[in-house]
Amino acid sequence: MHNSDKAIAEKDFFKNNKAAFDRWNIEWSDRTAALLNKAGAELNRSAVIDFFNGVVGEKVARLYEGIRQHRKGQ
Repeated sequence: MHNSDKAIAEKDFFKNNKAAFDRWNIEWSDRTAALLNKAGAELNRSAVIDFFNGVVGEKVARLYEGIRQHRKGQ
Protein backbone atom coordinates (compact mmCIF):
# COMPACT_ATOMS: atom_id res chain seq x y z
CA MET A 1 0.00 0.00 0.00
CA HIS A 2 1.37 3.43 -0.95
CA ASN A 3 1.64 6.22 1.62
CA SER A 4 -1.19 8.12 -0.09
CA ASP A 5 -3.42 5.05 0.15
CA LYS A 6 -2.57 4.70 3.84
CA ALA A 7 -3.34 8.37 4.50
CA ILE A 8 -6.71 8.19 2.75
CA ALA A 9 -7.57 5.03 4.68
CA GLU A 10 -7.04 6.81 8.02
CA LYS A 11 -10.32 7.58 9.76
CA ASP A 12 -9.29 11.14 10.70
CA PHE A 13 -7.72 12.14 7.36
CA PHE A 14 -10.54 14.58 6.50
CA LYS A 15 -10.69 16.04 10.01
CA ASN A 16 -6.91 16.46 10.11
CA ASN A 17 -6.90 18.26 6.74
CA LYS A 18 -10.14 20.25 7.09
CA ALA A 19 -8.34 23.55 7.75
CA ALA A 20 -6.36 23.16 4.53
CA PHE A 21 -9.51 22.29 2.57
CA ASP A 22 -11.22 25.36 4.04
CA ARG A 23 -8.25 27.57 3.18
CA TRP A 24 -8.41 26.44 -0.45
CA ASN A 25 -12.19 27.09 -0.59
CA ILE A 26 -12.88 23.70 -2.09
CA GLU A 27 -16.33 23.38 -3.63
CA TRP A 28 -17.55 19.94 -2.61
CA SER A 29 -19.36 17.73 -5.07
CA ASP A 30 -22.81 16.46 -4.13
CA ARG A 31 -21.23 13.10 -3.33
CA THR A 32 -18.70 14.59 -0.90
CA ALA A 33 -21.29 16.92 0.64
CA ALA A 34 -23.47 13.90 1.43
CA LEU A 35 -20.53 12.25 3.21
CA LEU A 36 -19.33 15.22 5.29
CA ASN A 37 -20.90 13.91 8.51
CA LYS A 38 -19.15 10.56 8.15
CA ALA A 39 -15.50 9.73 8.73
CA GLY A 40 -13.62 7.16 6.74
CA ALA A 41 -12.07 6.17 3.46
CA GLU A 42 -15.14 6.93 1.32
CA LEU A 43 -15.27 10.57 2.49
CA ASN A 44 -11.50 10.88 2.24
CA ARG A 45 -11.37 9.59 -1.35
CA SER A 46 -14.22 11.82 -2.42
CA ALA A 47 -12.65 14.90 -0.78
CA VAL A 48 -9.28 14.23 -2.43
CA ILE A 49 -10.94 13.85 -5.84
CA ASP A 50 -12.76 17.17 -5.33
CA PHE A 51 -9.58 18.86 -4.11
CA PHE A 52 -7.44 17.83 -7.06
CA ASN A 53 -10.18 18.53 -9.57
CA GLY A 54 -10.38 22.05 -8.19
CA VAL A 55 -6.61 22.49 -8.38
CA VAL A 56 -6.55 21.27 -11.97
CA GLY A 57 -9.50 23.49 -12.86
CA GLU A 58 -7.78 26.52 -11.32
CA LYS A 59 -4.60 25.88 -13.32
CA VAL A 60 -6.58 25.58 -16.55
CA ALA A 61 -8.45 28.82 -15.79
CA ARG A 62 -5.17 30.68 -15.13
CA LEU A 63 -3.61 29.27 -18.31
CA TYR A 64 -6.64 30.31 -20.37
CA GLU A 65 -6.55 33.82 -18.87
CA GLY A 66 -2.84 34.12 -19.65
CA ILE A 67 -3.42 33.11 -23.28
CA ARG A 68 -6.33 35.56 -23.56
CA GLN A 69 -4.22 38.40 -22.15
CA HIS A 70 -1.34 37.54 -24.47
CA ARG A 71 -3.62 37.65 -27.51
CA LYS A 72 -4.99 41.03 -26.43
CA GLY A 73 -1.44 42.40 -26.39
CA GLN A 74 -0.70 41.37 -29.98
